[in-house]
Amino acid sequence: MEPLISISNLLFAYNETFVLKNIDLEIYRGETCFILGPNGSGKTTLIHCINGLLTPQKGTVRIGKSDIQSLTLRQRACFIALVAQESQATFPYNVIDMVVMGRTPHLNFLDKPDAADYDMAWHILENIGIQKLARRPYTRLSGGEKQMVRLARALAQDSTILLLDEPTAHLDIKNAYTIMDTIQVIAQERGLTVVATVHDPNIALRYARRVIMIERGKIFTSGPIDQVMTSENLTRLYQMPLDTTTIGDTIFIIYQNVRR
Repeated sequence: MEPLISISNLLFAYNETFVLKNIDLEIYRGETCFILGPNGSGKTTLIHCINGLLTPQKGTVRIGKSDIQSLTLRQRACFIALVAQESQATFPYNVIDMVVMGRTPHLNFLDKPDAADYDMAWHILENIGIQKLARRPYTRLSGGEKQMVRLARALAQDSTILLLDEPTAHLDIKNAYTIMDTIQVIAQERGLTVVATVHDPNIALRYARRVIMIERGKIFTSGPIDQVMTSENLTRLYQMPLDTTTIGDTIFIIYQNVRR
């Protein structure tokens, strides 16, 4: 089986400071991959290289057989939907209109969204449980509410690949797990390929099929969670004593706080 996303010998630098170094990675259709790493390790930069928002100094990112840089913005949007950590909205669009904007790649020039597009947007808002926000201005929402609206807009885009950059940022525990449960269900229903960055390794432990650990711009390990999410790897990645424990049927990552 050919990979859906192929990254080969990728190097990326900001002002001659290399953030990603010799990244080689293959992600297959239908996979749910989580990228773990401390702040500044290059997680968000890698997401933006996959999406084509950043152009690497060396190496390639391919979606199927196409170099991401050779695709038009519309073609990229049909393949990939991105939920970024932050999003600026100058005009106070209502939430329902913000979500419908996700349908833009599927419209012809000068076309307007039709009833089917709005029905799809309403259905997604209901799935996520934020239909009550539909008529509220996006600019007046809390950070967590905005994050859920950005996810809804990405799902309305109906792309093959869903990129999530800290999808649980700004969310309380309940909404964080509600969002991740929703993503998991929709990804399975649609056969989506999901690539997400997260700070909390417990989120990856619960939802990932595969984990990619990045350390100082390099991948030092990648594979199924039962092989990668070990005490040794986690301690090395975060530079603190971490271990796994089981409560009931659930595995958690804990900090081994040794007091002297």
